[in-house]
Amino acid sequence: MREGSRGDYQKPTPLSVSIDGCSSLPCEAVAGERFLMAVQFLATKDTTSELSAEVIIKTSSGIKVPFALDEEERNVCGNLLHGAYCPLYATEDATYNLTMQLPNFSGRNIVEVNLVDESENEVIACFTTEILIKRISKKFRI
Repeated sequence: MREGSRGDYQKPTPLSVSIDGCSSLPCEAVAGERFLMAVQFLATKDTTSELSAEVIIKTSSGIKVPFALDEEERNVCGNLLHGAYCPLYATEDATYNLTMQLPNFSGRNIVEVNLVDESENEVIACFTTEILIKRISKKFRI
């Protein structure tokens, strides 16, 4: 996990990120399959009930591609763990469970995840991680 930056300022980093099945970078994953991340973050101020996730993938060829999460996956408030709910108050920590279907980009990719308070268009947590996406023939999938 690495810190994220947006323009001229540093974005807040999460307290921790746990990626299912990954103990070292780059995380290995299979194109087209589900990829699970638990992002524990600290609200730096009172937030609204409109928190969303934005994902950008920088492909191995250097192209940045906004990754379209479906509405349910984007909704941070609807995917908080351990009984947490929105709005969050300042200094409250919460864990967001992000599940995404990996795109068909093979090779080493950088994934940036931003958690955004939509009411103020403010990033409340951001990180990047490396994923080595592999393609497996459908006939070898179980």
